[in-house]
Amino acid sequence: ECQLCNASNHFLVGGDTCKECPTFGAAMGKLVGLALGVCVACGLAGWAYSVQSGRQSWREKPCIGPSLRLADRAAVYYVGIGATAKIKILVGFLQMAFVLVSTYSARLP
Repeated sequence: ECQLCNASNHFLVGGDTCKECPTFGAAMGKLVGLALGVCVACGLAGWAYSVQSGRQSWREKPCIGPSLRLADRAAVYYVGIGATAKIKILVGFLQMAFVLVSTYSARLP
């Protein structure tokens, strides 16, 4: 239980306000809905690729081909410059910078 939230069934939001906890049914409904949405999206992607076999390549189609070719070039560039490590460092810094004020009462210049 948080120091600022003495009321039962509440949790601290943003370090300064309390919010009532959602019911178990609402939380499970959101979780099941998210899982179902991911399963449907994966199923649709698998179906689209299975229908495509033996036909014209997706990258040769005029409607979606340029976007896919651009994504291919962007992926090669992303791997080439080693962006994964750089993005991890940036995300770690931003996580620390956003909670600095609420955790340590310090400010960045």
